[in-house]
Amino acid sequence: MATGLGFEPRLTDSESIVLPLDDPVIWANFIIFVILGSMYNLYSPSKLLSLEDFVKLEAAFKKSWSQETVNPEIDEKWSAANPALGQCVPTALVVNDLYGGRLIYDKKNYHIWNELPDGSEQDFSRQQFLIPTALGIYKYKSRHEILSDETSLGTNLTARYNLLKAKIKLLWS
Repeated sequence: MATGLGFEPRLTDSESIVLPLDDPVIWANFIIFVILGSMYNLYSPSKLLSLEDFVKLEAAFKKSWSQETVNPEIDEKWSAANPALGQCVPTALVVNDLYGGRLIYDKKNYHIWNELPDGSEQDFSRQQFLIPTALGIYKYKSRHEILSDETSLGTNLTARYNLLKAKIKLLWS
């Protein structure tokens, strides 16, 4: 079971999760999950995106996400308490504008995040999942494929993406 916590837990006969006791990073990630009550965003060490810039850009996204940028298919579930909900596609497109790379698609969870040209994966909206969710790469999608598919056209993705991009440009420049 992939958790997004940086480890694969083992289940005992009583179905309890057993955490490896010898890795402080695993424990730190687990504590973050318990405190936040959701998965944390994914930062992978990168030659193109420093952790400091990741944190700044993450804050800019949190300030910029709104009811106007959320996927309208789930807008009734969106709230300021979970601002990343329904924001993955326009967010990943903005990150792609800034850094290039590939867009990663998880078909099961309808989630999209980024792989930068240096091979690092970055996900600024993973925290929308309030329980540990196994995310996997179904395929890589092109910008054109994402912006022109039937779902995107039906959810006004281009307008939502352009609005988010404009908001980020104001905060990020």
